[in-house]
Amino acid sequence: MSPPPSDDESPTLFDRPTHEILLVLGSLLAIFLGAIFLSVAVLGEEAARRQDALVAGLTNYAIVDVVLGFLLLVSLAVLRRSRTTGALMALVSAILLIVLGGTAGIVGGLFGLVGALIALLPAYKSLLP
Repeated sequence: MSPPPSDDESPTLFDRPTHEILLVLGSLLAIFLGAIFLSVAVLGEEAARRQDALVAGLTNYAIVDVVLGFLLLVSLAVLRRSRTTGALMALVSAILLIVLGGTAGIVGGLFGLVGALIALLPAYKSLLP
């Protein structure tokens, strides 16, 4: 186990709560995978044979992935101020990523969904038997 950070050290990744790590991971996966899938589709070897409608569809997926990925990051900032509001914001953006984001959205949205549910657990722990 590592020693706690002193005042002059910045906190490391392992000092963060699990839900924060999952939200950041989900948002970065959605953003970068969306951009990578779009660049592979546009610049790939089969780009000359592909239809313009397919590339336009992938462009829409990439835009949705980037916007909702950044929304997951914003929800993390809100979560640090108000846990329930930020967790609900992350939950909604993760579900939208899964539904609207294509393959990259599913991958990033699942990480975001688990992180949002873990963040919501303490708020509703008193309701459990």
